[in-house]
Parts: sequence; structure tokens; C-alpha cells
Amino acid sequence: MVGGDVTDQPDDWLSAIANGYGIALAPESSARFYARPGVTYRPVSGVSPSQVGVAWAPADDTNPVIQDFVRCCLAGSGASTPPVPHSLL
Repeated sequence: MVGGDVTDQPDDWLSAIANGYGIALAPESSARFYARPGVTYRPVSGVSPSQVGVAWAPADDTNPVIQDFVRCCLAGSGASTPPVPHSLL
């Protein structure tokens, strides 16, 4: 990888960082899930928080597994608004 390269594979960007080819902004969870020698994670201040959304196929609006997953996501986020099924959008 060279400066400005893009990858969606954590192993690729972490290897590049560990080998001294760059730096990256990463979510806080990366420090827990992708801890490895040669990579140091530090908090960054002054950066706007990111937002994460949950998406599912319209055909799964009534799937109890999907509904439970979305409920867990909402509970973990502190959100109180129930999700709007795709069929109502």
C-alpha cells in the first residue's frame, strides 16, 4: 500500500501501519478487536462523532431475528425510537 491507497481489509491497513507505511483513523473498537504488535492506538480529540446505521432487506421486516438484532442495536445506542420498516418508507 502507498499513501492514499484505500482498503476495506483490516489486515491490509494494519500491516501497512505496522510496517511504517502510514497512519489511519480507526474506530475505538479497533484497539480491542485488532490489537497487534507494531500498531499503537491513541484517542483523537476534536473529531466529530461518527454515526452508524442498521440496514436490512425489506423482505426481512418481519423476521424475528432481524427484529431482535435491531432492538439490541437500539438498546445499546440508547435510542428510544423504534425502527421504521422499509415497507413504510
